[in-house]
Amino acid sequence: MKKSYYFLLIAFFILAFVGCKKDEASKPASTSFTVDKTSGLLGVDTFTFSVQKVSGAQSISLLPYGLKLPEPTSLSNYPNQAGILIDDGQFVSGVAKIKVVYQLAGTFEAVVVTNNHNATGTSIKNSVSPPTSITISSSKAEISAFSLTFHKDVDKEKLTVDGKIGDKPDANDNIPVTVTFPYASGKAEVTAEKLTANFSSSPFSTVTVADKPQKSETDTQNFSSAVTYKVTSYDTKVSRKYLVTVTVTPIEKLYSFESAVVVNRSKKTDDNKNSYKESYPVFVENGATDADPKYFVIYDTDDIAKTYLDSVSVDYKTTGKFSFMKFNKKIIKGSDIVDISGSNITFVSYAQDSVHVFKDYKVYSKKAPILNLKLTGLNPIIKGANSRYNITFRVLGVTPLDALETEATFDTQMLSGVSVTAINKVTKMIMDGKEQEVKKPFNSKDMVDYSGEPVVFELEVTDNGLKYYIRYTVDAVKVN
Repeated sequence: MKKSYYFLLIAFFILAFVGCKKDEASKPASTSFTVDKTSGLLGVDTFTFSVQKVSGAQSISLLPYGLKLPEPTSLSNYPNQAGILIDDGQFVSGVAKIKVVYQLAGTFEAVVVTNNHNATGTSIKNSVSPPTSITISSSKAEISAFSLTFHKDVDKEKLTVDGKIGDKPDANDNIPVTVTFPYASGKAEVTAEKLTANFSSSPFSTVTVADKPQKSETDTQNFSSAVTYKVTSYDTKVSRKYLVTVTVTPIEKLYSFESAVVVNRSKKTDDNKNSYKESYPVFVENGATDADPKYFVIYDTDDIAKTYLDSVSVDYKTTGKFSFMKFNKKIIKGSDIVDISGSNITFVSYAQDSVHVFKDYKVYSKKAPILNLKLTGLNPIIKGANSRYNITFRVLGVTPLDALETEATFDTQMLSGVSVTAINKVTKMIMDGKEQEVKKPFNSKDMVDYSGEPVVFELEVTDNGLKYYIRYTVDAVKVN
C-alpha cells in the first residue's frame, strides 16, 4: 500500500512539472536592425530604423532610448521613451521602417526586443538585439534657470536667491540676469564677493566665465561687479552671453513711525461719565533730525485715567520695513498687551541696523482741548455736533455747502498751560504721481467748502512746552 502511494505521488509531481513546462512561454529568436545615422540634433533630425521581422515572436518593439530609461522618465513629456510596438502591418517584405525624432539629448543604446508570453501572462520571455549607439546633441545655447548661493560661515548654512532672466538682449547683446539679496541672512551679512552659481543650461552646451568652464553648484565668482556667463552649444554653432548683476540690499537705518494708536484692553470702568474707551489716538513726534526730541502723545478730550493704560496694546506702523519697537527690553507687536500707566514711560524704536540705530520715544498722556465749530453765516447759526473727533453740521437741504463761514473756538478750560497755537485745514492732492497732504492755515470765520469729502482740521496744541497735533473730521449733512 505504501509503495502505491509513493508511486502515485511521484507521478503527480511529474505531471505537474510537464504541465508547467507546457504552459511556459518559449524564448523568441532575436532580430536585428539598422539605422540610417548614428548622430543628430535634438528635436530636428529624423532617424529611420529598419527592423527585421522574425518568426515565432508574438511582439517586436523598438527601444530608441535603450533598455534603461534616461532622466527624466516622464513618458507623457517624452513620447516613445518606453518603446515603440511594431504592428505586423508595418512590415513590408519582412522589414519595418520606423521614424524617430529624439526628444532627449544624450548617448543612447538603441535595441529591438522580441517577446513571447503565455496566455495568463505568468511567463514572459524576451530576446534583445545587439545595441547601436545613437548620439543626440543640441544646437541650443540657453540658460533656463539661474540662482546664486551665499554660504554663511557663521553657522554653515546657506541662502539661495533666484535670479530674474531678461526676455531679450541689451544693447551689447547680453541677456540681463538680476539677483537681489537681502542685507543679511541669519547672523551673517551677505556680501557679493563669493557666491556660488546654480544654473540649468541646454543639453551638451558649455558654460564659461572668462573662457573658464563653469560647473553648476560648484564654481564661485566675485559678483561685486557684473559677471558675464557665456553658453556655447554642443555643435559650437551658437553662443549666447548672460550678464549677471548682483544687488545686496543695504541695511535699513529707518526707525521713525508713520502712525500709532493705543487700544485699550482693560475691562475696568469708573463711576464717572468718562467710562471705557476702545482706543486713544496718538501723535508721534519723530523730530526733523536724529538729535531732535522724539515722543508719543496719547490724548483724549476726556481725562485718560491711568487705570485705563495699565492694559493696552500699541498698533503702530514704522517707516522702515524691518524696524521694530521695544518696551521694557521686549519687542512689542500690535497684539501684545503692556502696562504704560506709570511715569517715565519710554518706547525704543530700532532700525534694521539695530546695533547702531535706535531712538528713545518718551510717552505722554494728555487731555486735549475740544474744537467747537459754528456756521456763523447762516440764520439761525448752526453749531456742529461733537462726537469725540468728529463734528457734524445739520443744515437745511436748500443750503449751498460750497462756501460756509465757519467760526472756530476751543474749550481749554481746566487745562493749565494748554493753548491752541494754530489750526490748519488739511487736504490731499496728487503731486508727482503720489497722494500727499497739503496744510493751509485756517482763521476763524474763513469760508469752507463742505460739498465734497469731509474736511479735516488739525490743531497745533502746546501743553506746557510740549507740542503735538490733533485732528477733527468735519462733515455737513443736509436735512429737510
